[in-house]
Amino acid sequence: MTFVTALLLFTAAALAAVCWHLAHNQEHQMRRLGADLAVMNNRIRKRQAELAEFRNKKRLLESTVNTGATAVEMLHRAISGTTFELIDRFSGSERVRQSARQARTSHDQTSRTVYRSLRTTNRALHALTDMLAEHRSGRSKNRD
Repeated sequence: MTFVTALLLFTAAALAAVCWHLAHNQEHQMRRLGADLAVMNNRIRKRQAELAEFRNKKRLLESTVNTGATAVEMLHRAISGTTFELIDRFSGSERVRQSARQARTSHDQTSRTVYRSLRTTNRALHALTDMLAEHRSGRSKNRD
């Protein structure tokens, strides 16, 4: 009976040692997984910050182009308006005045179209940039 008791104690001690070893390995693996998770979270936060910075720069650029186009358009209208008014005021010939009015109408329509096209192109480029950024961020998510 003592031999059986000793054998049972030895088996229990061996099983306890194996359990302790497995628990230690699991704890080690959990620490490694925690560290890997922290690294991945840092990468995600960095990408989110980069994307936010990109979007802010894009908005600023779009706004700058629109504001610049508006300023140039206003200046252009002022200069052309003054020019056409001077021609109308100081021209001695009704034929020249009529021709200048037609030229002004054509000029004003063309310049409105040009500036409208500039703004439309600006919006389209920024929409395309958004789509490319979304596509790129989707691809990079799939790679990770």
